[in-house]
Amino acid sequence: MFTTRTHPFQILVNIKKVLYLFVVPAVRAIFALVKGDFMLWTGGIWKDALILLFIVLISVYKWLNYTLSISKSGVELSFGVITKVNLLMPLSSICVVSSKINVLLKPFGCVCVRCDTPAGKSRTADIAVLLRQSTWEKIKMLIPCGKNYERKVYKPQFAYLLLLAAVTSNSFTGVLLISVAISKLGKALGKGFEGMVYGSYEQLAKALAFGIEPAAAGAAILLLSGWLITFLRGFADYYDFSVALEEKVLTVKSGWLQKNEWIIDLARINHIDICQTLYTHFLKLYTVFVCSYGYGKKRSAPAAVVPVVKKQRLEDALKCKISGFSLNKFDVRPVKGSLFRFVWQPLAAAAVVAAAIGTVPQFFDAWLGVMAAVPLLWMAAVRAVDCFTCGAAMYEDILVIRTSQRLKFHTAVIHSNKAVMMKTTQSIFQRRKNSCDLWVYPQSEEKHSYRLRNVSTQNAEDIIGKIIVKNK
Repeated sequence: MFTTRTHPFQILVNIKKVLYLFVVPAVRAIFALVKGDFMLWTGGIWKDALILLFIVLISVYKWLNYTLSISKSGVELSFGVITKVNLLMPLSSICVVSSKINVLLKPFGCVCVRCDTPAGKSRTADIAVLLRQSTWEKIKMLIPCGKNYERKVYKPQFAYLLLLAAVTSNSFTGVLLISVAISKLGKALGKGFEGMVYGSYEQLAKALAFGIEPAAAGAAILLLSGWLITFLRGFADYYDFSVALEEKVLTVKSGWLQKNEWIIDLARINHIDICQTLYTHFLKLYTVFVCSYGYGKKRSAPAAVVPVVKKQRLEDALKCKISGFSLNKFDVRPVKGSLFRFVWQPLAAAAVVAAAIGTVPQFFDAWLGVMAAVPLLWMAAVRAVDCFTCGAAMYEDILVIRTSQRLKFHTAVIHSNKAVMMKTTQSIFQRRKNSCDLWVYPQSEEKHSYRLRNVSTQNAEDIIGKIIVKNK
């Protein structure tokens, strides 16, 4: 067991938490500015200095009173100025321990360490502190990894990382990032800068139009730029990716400018999610995600443990754990004639969007209606493929269910004791064919479900019955 304080940089975090105290100096400065009396502000500057001194002193005092004790039994935190708090987190309750070292923290030997349990918040870590690099190394030595087990390390090929970043990039996310960046710089440097950027973009669109409408060329440039931004962002997250499997833990490392490391308790993994996009479906490539408390909360956490793997290799690996496993053979499939039920919603939404934009042509060009409908048409294509590939099967006490959500295909591998809730829904149109939608809710931090559409009611009840029997 050892006891330590956090890194001195934690003082800056403490200052951030009490920044609201700057409201008083800010209001006084604004009042003096409105009055046009500079002497009114300088006359009370000593008051601002006292507030600033108080913020620094209270932040330093909080840092001095924050201690971290770590042993093989668990983690104990002691903190608080007015109210003293002692927080004990048994080691057996910790699901994920992670670290983050970015380019700003690395020169100072500072590491951001997070711990997560099933009892914490779904968006933030239960514990998040800045520690010294040496302290983080001591913490890793105390994590029980198992002794009588050969450590297996997986590192994907560089080309696979590029492919993953390419197929998971979202043009619309990139466009949003570009817009926010230009807007922020416009506020900082003036509207002239913002106008210059947008004006240059307009000239570029006209220059590269090549006989097509400049507006359409501009949209293409914008989407391509957005895709490139998210591609680079995703590649930076997955750079130098590696997974190490030991007897009790799974260790994931990745990151270029920001080095990340996650140590995951294997017993706390809720389920495995095998994902595909429409591209990778036809290429027969898969991405394997682990769903566990605390893993993948932040955007910088890739959540994948196998970025890209071929179908045969994935099936061979899972057959070692699940006898007879297959990614295509399912006992339960949608009833015949289900295609319309799968695709009608995105197709109807695409028609409504295109029609709504088309009714006001004086405000929008025709191509905008087409561009707005593209994501919905893409979803319809995903749903159409899903109709012929989705299904569910039980392998002893393991449920495998394949379905689609938004623009991706998901094959979930769930242990029966991790399937915490099941339900069926039946519309008035499904009653005639005695079909329904099967919903499976695995154990997770946030409410999450897998929906198998339009299957036989009898088959859905059989799957639910098998899960209930296995949980007895």
